[in-house]
Amino acid sequence: MLEWCFYNEGAGKQGALAKRDPTRGTGRVRRITVKIATAASERVIGRALSFSKPGETFDLLLKSC
Repeated sequence: MLEWCFYNEGAGKQGALAKRDPTRGTGRVRRITVKIATAASERVIGRALSFSKPGETFDLLLKSC
């Protein structure tokens, strides 16, 4: 099972102020990625049907609502 989550490219590269409020002043579009879901997750989007390396495509069977 896979869940969606926000991807933060600049994590750890900014100062203490950014750690308190990561969206402040960045002006960047937030990216969404997928990761392995936990049992109690409310963000489950479906099931992976194939394996892939980070950045490559994979097959996803979407969950119906």
